Amino acid sequence: MNLPIKQHRRTLAVLILVLLSGAVLRLLPLGHKCFGADEGVIWWMALGQIQHDAPPIYIYAFGWAIHLFGWSEFAGRMPSALFGILSIIVVYAVGITVFDRKFALYSAFLAAISAYLIPISQEMRIYSLLGLEILLALWFFLQILKERKASAVWWLALLIVGVIGQYTHCFFIFVLGYFGLVLFIRTGWKGWRVWTRYLLVLIAVILVGAPELSKTFSVASTRQHLYATDFFHLKMNVFRVLRTYFGFLYGDYLTNLPGSLIPYLKAHPLRLLVSVAMMGSWIIIAVGGLKISAKIVRGHDFQSLAIRTLIGMLLAFTALFFIVDVSTGAHLIFIYVPFLFIVTIYWARGKGIFKKVLFALFLILTAVSLFTHYGLPYAAYERADWRAASTLFERELNSADALLLFRSRNAYYTLKFYHPELNAVTYYTPRHDPALLNDRALAAWWRNTNPVEKVNSLLERHSRVWVVEADLHLNEDAAFGKFPYRLWDFGEDLRVYLIQREDIRAAEI
Repeated sequence: MNLPIKQHRRTLAVLILVLLSGAVLRLLPLGHKCFGADEGVIWWMALGQIQHDAPPIYIYAFGWAIHLFGWSEFAGRMPSALFGILSIIVVYAVGITVFDRKFALYSAFLAAISAYLIPISQEMRIYSLLGLEILLALWFFLQILKERKASAVWWLALLIVGVIGQYTHCFFIFVLGYFGLVLFIRTGWKGWRVWTRYLLVLIAVILVGAPELSKTFSVASTRQHLYATDFFHLKMNVFRVLRTYFGFLYGDYLTNLPGSLIPYLKAHPLRLLVSVAMMGSWIIIAVGGLKISAKIVRGHDFQSLAIRTLIGMLLAFTALFFIVDVSTGAHLIFIYVPFLFIVTIYWARGKGIFKKVLFALFLILTAVSLFTHYGLPYAAYERADWRAASTLFERELNSADALLLFRSRNAYYTLKFYHPELNAVTYYTPRHDPALLNDRALAAWWRNTNPVEKVNSLLERHSRVWVVEADLHLNEDAAFGKFPYRLWDFGEDLRVYLIQREDIRAAEI
């Protein structure tokens, strides 16, 4: 009688220790890195200052922390860290629903130290919240599959998380759609009462989320490269997805090494050894998990059904993101969720000295990846120090200057986060700003002029023009012609130019 109680207490103690580890890894360096461009604009959306193309979830998900903790990166990222910590608990709940406490603890531990999840939990973006919602939807759905007559509580919970998830990310409807397909295949026409109930949940989510779906389609129409419509873009999408698959275990260490890969690795033998160890161990762990999973799915019990559901989810969303453009690995949280549990199967099934050594190696490599992540001054997906760039503008920018950004409003509002008094005449790509899009003259100017013409036309009206370049490498001689310029480098994805007319330059001299 005492043994189960002791086991329960031991499990609870281990789970608390895992949660504390996950919390420390997410909270301690939370404000170290500067905001990325996508984070800066979300700050203003959370404050309600930007409403166009701003999902209302931002105000509720992030706004409270801003008012509680003040004007800082820590305040903006605190909610994501909290969502990441809560995700560890839900991972445990899913694990114990499918297998047992051992499997659940393994999966929770992997989520707690994940070099993929931790960076996502330290960004003021929606993907940590999205991961939590996907996990919750998976847990509720598995409970519905497990119980012959599922409690109304699980149906209601699935409906609620479905609506919130749809207002978090437009692709959440695909998660619910996939679960509905699994349920129909499971029950067939004879189970019409079950899948009809699920269909009602799906219709309710679509109806409630209709405004957000409508906005999503309108935004998608402005992004010409959102879908892979030719072989080149399909090839790029496949490469990005497969690259991110490696990041699911070891984060951005292997896929975001600076400079050309081969010369970099040759110049650093230790990092070459680490990279080879990451690639080799990834293959063993991921393939091993899939092989064991393939054996489990042959059964006819709930466990086999759950693993088939996870493998199908993995394949379905991999195929989806082959077609839809992926800008960062965070988007693939849809794929990571089933991947996590499939990898857990490898660790939870079987023992032996080889697995113990491999697990120790996995922990060491994860520590190396996290240490590298914490050491970077900015996010790996956007190597740009917007904090330093804003300091430059705060020191030298004049209200009579022109500020030209070859980016959308995200970059502008990130600069505004660090320098709220940014008051120069500003121009940026009018992709998400209705005021700029409706200004036909300005829209035509952006569409019909190249970078050289943009700079030259602004120099006719302003004595000094600042050019903020990110993800675009200008030919300075062609862009600025005879005008003298100064250059500041704030990372691989961000350079700032100051171009002055010669008459102003001569007057200063």
